[in-house]
Amino acid sequence: MGVNGLKWKSLEDFIDYHESMINRICDAVAPSEHYEAIATLSCELWRELRNVAGRSPTSLCFDCCYLVLRLSGHPVSIPDMNDVALQIVGRPLIVWRAGKKGSWWKKQQCKEIIFKVFGGDENEAITTLYDGLLSGWRNEEE
Repeated sequence: MGVNGLKWKSLEDFIDYHESMINRICDAVAPSEHYEAIATLSCELWRELRNVAGRSPTSLCFDCCYLVLRLSGHPVSIPDMNDVALQIVGRPLIVWRAGKKGSWWKKQQCKEIIFKVFGGDENEAITTLYDGLLSGWRNEEE
């Protein structure tokens, strides 16, 4: 146990733990030739979203990896990510889940962060990929 009953001794330990988890997720699902870029983008996205997405830090690790994989052209299914979560976390976890307040990735602040991490603004290429991700999510959930 950490300081004062907390799991981590510092914010840096907390961030390191979750970035390590993202690297383990990428080890399991990212193509080796794009592993580093996918892991780097996933970590950056997690750091930027962790205070605004409304997901647990662990669930957000998986959501970020899923999003980066999909937007970078490496299709992975939600059920496959859920299986990876079970292996890594050791308990069921639902990846890419809309919460009580809706889909975090549709919140304007979160969407702006996604676009910033993927290139800075809402250019046509990123918008097309983002819209495709949303339509793909709806199809997977049906």
